[in-house]
Amino acid sequence: MKCSLTLSAFMVTLLSGCATHNEILKDRPQGTLSSSRSAKAFAQCIDRNADSYALGSLRSKIVSTENEPLEIVILNGAMHWAIIHIRTTENGSTAEFYLGGAARITPTTSIESISTGCK
Repeated sequence: MKCSLTLSAFMVTLLSGCATHNEILKDRPQGTLSSSRSAKAFAQCIDRNADSYALGSLRSKIVSTENEPLEIVILNGAMHWAIIHIRTTENGSTAEFYLGGAARITPTTSIESISTGCK
């Protein structure tokens, strides 16, 4: 009984996406993606895609543009859906995807959906 109760509480937490910014960043990235674009252009592309994802249910904001890594915070309502760090590389840039909430259930699909056309 206790085990199923704990599992239920875990699933509610996972699905609701109530992890804080710092809690999401404590884990390793759930995926990385490289692009031939500059870090700023890559961030802008992901930002645009996130705003139009799932019928506009997500809101994104490029939080940091002065220093690397560039940071994009994507919210689903008031809950963190993803935090993305983008760094310049020799051949363009690389994004690290830290996922929260429902994005963790299908990480590959979530990452592909918000980075379509950004490579």
